[in-house]
Amino acid sequence: MSFVGDIPDVSSFDVKIEAAQAKDTLFKMRALFVFFPIVVATGILLLVRFYPLNEQRRHEIRHGNH
Repeated sequence: MSFVGDIPDVSSFDVKIEAAQAKDTLFKMRALFVFFPIVVATGILLLVRFYPLNEQRRHEIRHGNH
């Protein structure tokens, strides 16, 4: 799952014109490289925050009491 490799395609990057990319293309690339990781990290933090794992549940898992 490598979204980073798809960013040039999603942002309309044209490898043939090298450094002469449109400003809109460069903006899309910057936005995707910045905001996509922020969104993913926020989602992961929310999952970790609300994952139902407390001291009692950790003890049950460690000692095999399901």
